[in-house]
Amino acid sequence: CIGAPEIAADPRFATDGDRLANEGALRALIEAWSRQRGAREAVEALVAYGVPAAEINDMAEALASPHAEARGLLQEVSDARAGMRQVPEQPARFADAPRGGLAAAPRLDGDRAAILADLEDRT
Repeated sequence: CIGAPEIAADPRFATDGDRLANEGALRALIEAWSRQRGAREAVEALVAYGVPAAEINDMAEALASPHAEARGLLQEVSDARAGMRQVPEQPARFADAPRGGLAAAPRLDGDRAAILADLEDRT
C-alpha cells in the first residue's frame, strides 16, 4: 500500500516484538508515506488494502457528523444563564427507554426548596 514492499521482508519488522523494538524506524517509513497525502487519501488507500483506517475528528467535527445527527447525540436544553444550548445525549440506546428530557444543571442551591419538600414528604 505504501509502495515499500521490501518492508515485509525486513527482519526488523518480522514479528510484533521486532516491530515494537524498531517502532521508530517503522513509524518513520509510514510517516514518510502519509505526509505526502491528505488524510482522506491515506484512509482510502489503506482501506483499499484491507487495513482498518479512519480519519480522526476533533469533538466539534464528531458532533457535527451525519452519524451523530442520525443518532440524535445532541439535544437542546434551556439554560437560565446561557439560553438554548446543545448538550450531548447518552450515546447508549436501550430498547423501550425514553430519550431526551434533558435539563440544564440547576444553579448552585437552585433545587434546595424541591429537595427539602421531597424530604418533608418522606418523613
